[in-house]
This record gives sequence, C-alpha cells and structure tokens, in this order.
Amino acid sequence: MSSTQTGEAAPSPLRAPPKSAARLFLGYLLFAILWAALRLPWLSSDGGISFLWEYGFNATDEGYYLYGGKAKYLWGAFISAIGPEAFTFGHSALTHLLAYLGHVFFGLSAWAWRLPFVAINFAAWSALYFHAAHRTRARTAFVLCALFSLVPTVIAYERVAANDVLVASLTVLAYVLAGGRTVARLAGAAVCAAAIAFVKPSVWLLLPIVFAGVMQTPKTNAKWKDAALFAGLFAGAWLVGHLFVRLLLLPDAAAAGVSVSELLRRTTTFNPMIPPLFPLSAHFKAVSAFPRDPGCVALGATAVMMTAFPLWAGLARVWRRRFDGVTLFFFAVPFYVLSAALVNNVYTHYFLPALMLQPVLWTLFATAGTGDPMPQTTQPTRRGNDLLAQLADIAFTVVFLAAWAALVMSHTPSEASPYYSRIYNTLFHPMPKHNVWFFTAPYALVFALLSSAAFATLNRVRRRGTLSVPANVPAAGPVFPSALLGFGVALAALPASCLDGTAVHPAGRYLATMFVSALACHLFFSDFAGSRVCRILPFLLVVLGLNAATVWPTALRELLAPGTHVKAQTAAAVAKLVPKNALVVGERTNDLLMSAPIQTATTFPTAGDPVPVLDAARKQNPGRPVYMLMPMNPQNLNYRKILEQDRYQLVKVKCFRLPSFKDGKPEDVWLCHVIDKARADHR
Repeated sequence: MSSTQTGEAAPSPLRAPPKSAARLFLGYLLFAILWAALRLPWLSSDGGISFLWEYGFNATDEGYYLYGGKAKYLWGAFISAIGPEAFTFGHSALTHLLAYLGHVFFGLSAWAWRLPFVAINFAAWSALYFHAAHRTRARTAFVLCALFSLVPTVIAYERVAANDVLVASLTVLAYVLAGGRTVARLAGAAVCAAAIAFVKPSVWLLLPIVFAGVMQTPKTNAKWKDAALFAGLFAGAWLVGHLFVRLLLLPDAAAAGVSVSELLRRTTTFNPMIPPLFPLSAHFKAVSAFPRDPGCVALGATAVMMTAFPLWAGLARVWRRRFDGVTLFFFAVPFYVLSAALVNNVYTHYFLPALMLQPVLWTLFATAGTGDPMPQTTQPTRRGNDLLAQLADIAFTVVFLAAWAALVMSHTPSEASPYYSRIYNTLFHPMPKHNVWFFTAPYALVFALLSSAAFATLNRVRRRGTLSVPANVPAAGPVFPSALLGFGVALAALPASCLDGTAVHPAGRYLATMFVSALACHLFFSDFAGSRVCRILPFLLVVLGLNAATVWPTALRELLAPGTHVKAQTAAAVAKLVPKNALVVGERTNDLLMSAPIQTATTFPTAGDPVPVLDAARKQNPGRPVYMLMPMNPQNLNYRKILEQDRYQLVKVKCFRLPSFKDGKPEDVWLCHVIDKARADHR
C-alpha cells in the first residue's frame, strides 16, 4: 500500500528540493564572511570575555589541553615523567597533537595553536550549511547557520582552542557524514566520531547523535548492516588512534625509562573538582539547576531549544509510531544535555555540541516534523476559523503574560535563598540546600497546562475545514511533558532573580532571560510546533532577536571590542626576567606562557596546592631556578600554604595585572623567585 493510500506523508525529510547553484554558493559565501569576521581578527587575542567568564577556562584551559604540543615542538617530548607534564595527554591527546601541528607550521606565537581548531570549526559550519541547504533552501540554511553561529557563547569559544568546541565540530562532521548514502562517508563519520574519544570521554554521550545520522539514510540493503558497519568502523578507527598515540609516545617513554602505559598513568590527571557518581542526590540537584548562574544569561532561550523542543518532537514521533533515525536524533540531543548537566560544576561550553546542532534540529523540525499523518483530503481553511484562531492566540498570550506578572511579584529573597548557589565551582560553592524545581514547579505546571491547552485548541481551530470531517491535528499528548520540562528550564534561574546584589548578574538580566525563554516555550508549543519553514524562521528571528535585545547586548559589545593581548605581553616580559632554564609554577602558567619558550608546571593535578609541585621540581632538579606566578594576598589559600610549610621563600620580582579567576576583572599577580631555604642555608 502506498504512502498516499495510508494518508502518510510521502516525501522523505532528506529529499532535496531543486536548487540554484548560484544561490547556494552565494549564501555560503555570505555566511563564511560573517563567521570569519567575528573570529579571525581576535585569533591572537586573550580568550574570554567577562560576560561569559567561567572559572578556569579563560585563564587556564588552553594551556591544560595544548601544552604537550608546545613541549614537543620546543623540547622534543609531548610528556615526560621527570619534568613538566602534559597532564591531560592521556585523555585528550588530539588537542595536544593539533597544537603541535600549529607550532610546526606557524612557529611559537599567540595564535598558532588556534589555527587547527579554527579550520575544523569552519569545516563543521560549512558542513552544516550544505547539509541544511540540500534539505531546505539556501536562504533557510543561511538564516539557521547565521543565527546560531551568532550566539555569544559560540563566538567566544570558537575564538580559542577549546576542547568542547572541537568535540562539537567533530560531532557535527560525524553526523553530516553519517547522513550520506555511501560507505566512504560512513567511514568518515566513524573516524570523526572516534576522534572525539581522543578529546573527551563524553564521546559515549554523543555517539547516539551520530548513530541517528547513520539510521536516517540507507548505505546498504538493511539498517542492521549499516549499524554493524558503523560500529565496526568506529571500533577500528579508535583502535588505530589508540595505537598511533602510543607510537608517538615511545620516544618519551624510552627517555623516562618506563613503558608508555606507565608514563600515561603517572602524568594523566582528571579534574579533581568533578564529584564522584554517588551520592546521586547532588547530581539531580545539578540537573535541576540547568541552566543556572551564570549559564542562563549566556544560553538564553537556546537552553529551551536544546531540551524541551527536541523532546517534544521525539515524543510526538513515538506517539505516531515513527521509530527511525530522526526520532533517535530528537531524543539524543536532550539526552546529551541532561548527561552534561549531571556534572555538578556545569560550564556553558559543555553544551556547545547541542548548540551547534541547532540548524540540523530546526531543519528536521521543518522537513521531517513529528510524523503527523496528513489529511486524506485537502481542505481549505475558513477565514472565520483563521480569525477565531488569532483571537484565541491573543487570549492565551494575555493569560500567559498575566501569569508571568504574578510569578515575578510573588517571591522574597528569604524564600529564594535555599534554592540558590553558584554551582560553577563545587569545591568552594556547594549545591543549594533544596532542589530548585520544587521552587518553580507550581509555575512550570501552570504554564505547561496553559501551553498544552493552547496547542490543542489553536491547531484544532485552524485545521477545521469546510468538510464535515476535520483534518488530523498534530499529536497533543507529548506537549505537556515537554512544555513542563521547557518551563522548568526557563524558570531555573528564578531564585537568582530574587537575590539582586548577591547573584553574579543583576536581577533584571535573570528576569529578561526567563521571560524570553518562557515566552519562546509558550509560543512554540501553542503556535509553531509542527509548522513549516515559512513559520519557523520568523519565530527563531523573534526569539533570538529578543535575546539579543535583552540579555546579550553586553556580551555582543564585549565580543565586538578590540581584543586584549595581556597574555602575550606578559609572556614576553616574563621571558626577559627569568633564566632560559627556569621552571615557572602556577595554576595559570601553562596558558599564560604558551607563546614563550619557558617550561611551566601547573598546580592543577594537586587541586591548586603549589607545595607538592615545588617539592617535585626541587627533587627532580635541585639546581634549577624555580619561579611562581600567583596573587600574593592574605586571602590566597595557596600563598598561605607556602608560608605555613616554612621551606620556601618567595622573593617578589614583578607584578602583572591579569584577569582574576573569580570574575575576569584585573587583579595583581606576582612573579616570584622561589628560594629553597634549606639549600640557601647550606650555601
């Protein structure tokens, strides 16, 4: 029986409408210019802007994940058991390798290590553009890619060599390649997916997304063969990569007199602030706090787009018994977001893979939809029904605004404080006492019921035709659970909005973020869910335009400002002040001195405690000059540890004004000569 006879939609979501090659490449050229104009001029600038400042990343992480490339380029070894170590090489070898390639081709500079990342990021966006253009239209692909590449979080992290950006780009490339019809593209998808395993362990959370692409288009004569072939190619690519990494480290291990496995065991360190899996209650609090302080103002309504919207589409397809790759994709995106949120010290850049996949998501919304059956007879809509739908839409929106006003005026700081905490550094800021969704549940429930009623009512009114039998409407059942999640996410920052002066941002930013996110959620579920491209694009323009006008203007001003070059200037100054054979210790040193031929050692593996690092440096080479970069103030815990153990003396050399770890604002950081008291007394 044909799809027409069964009343189901015949066109495949992957079928491309006729295209004009000129329009296709003109759109691509315009997008490429836009993308490059907001990234390339800042390629040598310091990473990070204060609006999106997150503890650690903008002051440390490039050095954490790239130092092995610099060490190989300058001193001939990625890692060493007897010197400063590339302590992330064991679980992020690819980032160090890319940095090494950048140095080999462009030397030791403030931008060389970022170029390989930029090339991969641009390749991913190019793949996204053509993927969307071949499934909708060139102008639609341009709008989708332009909108989401302009999100401040995406711009900020694509200007630096961020491992989460690399993970996102590899995921996009793997998904787009997996959507092809040839075994060669399937092999490319497997290689890109396996490469993620050499950047972050989160590869297992992202594989369902890639696998969804595999299942969307046939490569062989059976889906199980496609799945088995992909699994085999992925395993083979991972094994080759595993052996290649160990082959690269053979000289390093031989120089240290240990095996490669032992070298990796001694030097590889994971984040000491990531909590263990148990107790589970702490992780569920983390999920309840997504997005939170300060991530909510950085993500805005895109947080709802990454969670509630794809969940609805997946549930709606299951409701219609559509079990395919498209359905899997709709579930895989919120699954990844949920899994990333389980880590208590949630950072905004963890969600970059879900952000970069938004053009794919909206393309599938507009083409594959939710699997709703089409009416068997084409039925014109009455003008009166259109008017009734518009009046009902206005009425629902008025009720939504009234409910929102009641919500904003209903709480005091004392009520909100048990539900608030700065969760971005769990070592110093524990999770809130209570689950934030208990605080927002009544309001999320009311809004979800309102949007569900609006969805069912408006779609039924609009689709009631001139014949006695009404057309089928989209599935209303999945709307309520998805809307409940969406409003829970939108309102997660409600406690922060009640604590003006205590939270990171002013209360107005939290309120504006929540309003835009909640309004986007309501409008989508009441009016736009299941709509075609011509209705979805204006919705996206309005929602992201509201974000740009409310919570993102500060970020955009900072992103468009001329970049600062404090790191490169400081590195050049330090290189003149310390001997060539010196070791400079400090949490930020790997990152800060990346552009200088100076060996550095971070305190990250010892959770910030500098004393074990100083002891190890003295033991390995007693005569080597050791310096330290750190704030010297009575409140600095690491500074006090050095003074309390009474074995080292810090002699001030020079003070630098560098961004603080806390908020990115300038603070005094001293370069100090570390004197071993016992050795000095012996002399």
